Amino acid sequence: MKSQRQFTNEANYGFSVIMLLVVVVIIMVVLLVGPFKNDPVTGVNQAVNQIDRSADAACSINRDTIKTYVTNYQLYNPGPAPTLGLLKKINSGMPECPRGGIYLIGQDGTVYCTKHAPPPAQELERLMKQLPPPSTPPPLQLALTPLPEAPAAAPSPVPGSAGAPPAPAGR
Repeated sequence: MKSQRQFTNEANYGFSVIMLLVVVVIIMVVLLVGPFKNDPVTGVNQAVNQIDRSADAACSINRDTIKTYVTNYQLYNPGPAPTLGLLKKINSGMPECPRGGIYLIGQDGTVYCTKHAPPPAQELERLMKQLPPPSTPPPLQLALTPLPEAPAAAPSPVPGSAGAPPAPAGR
């Protein structure tokens, strides 16, 4: 008698393994192709732009902080806006531009940055006069002292002369 084949889920099992392999291959292709979808140079340019934008944002926040210092100062001292030097004496944590710009305070209390938000030309000339001159370190003075004289070297003895060690004997 022929053995009857029992119906099991073997056919379904084989189909699900093939489906699983297809899904794994699709995921691998997406993962491998995804990062290279854009040109690498474009990715670097985008990163540089992000860094520039973050420096602009940090400078804007720093200018707002200095503007707050100016406003607080003017609440208790009516009159013209304080200079940056005066604010530095009063406030210990004075912010600095992340790109090395110089902060300047206008007559109306507006805070400018020479790198990110420069003042108008006529205002810039007036503000630059308020800046303290750059400090230069004193010139370096070297004290030149003569070197001590080295003792005269004695001439090295020639083998075979008086006072020289004996020459090795040949074999």
